[in-house]
Amino acid sequence: MLSNFGPKLTKSEYEIIKAVPQSLNYTQVAEKTGFSVAYVSRKLKALKEKVLIHGVFDYDTMGLKEIRILADFDADFVKKEEKIKIPFITGVYHLVIGKKDYLWIEAYPPKSQVDFFIEGLQLRNYKI
Repeated sequence: MLSNFGPKLTKSEYEIIKAVPQSLNYTQVAEKTGFSVAYVSRKLKALKEKVLIHGVFDYDTMGLKEIRILADFDADFVKKEEKIKIPFITGVYHLVIGKKDYLWIEAYPPKSQVDFFIEGLQLRNYKI
């Protein structure tokens, strides 16, 4: 029976876990759930001890858009991404095709902010 599988989550823990993928920090999780930042911080710390989340995520259901971007190589962009870890980017890869260098970027921005996200990357000559 599935109800006996794994640790039980409270309603607040479930709401917090749901809000995490679309949030950049504890403050945004708190705003989305209606809990205080301190409460969210305590709950997430406790959840790290209580559960190990592993699985295949349905990004569409979470309100995220899976995008892949192929752009001309930009060393400044790579340095910036390594330094500040741009939110929603899950991978940046350097590709060499023939004599040309490219960046392959994988990201999962919120559906409502895809255009804003791409514009904010300030890439030159790219395809999605």
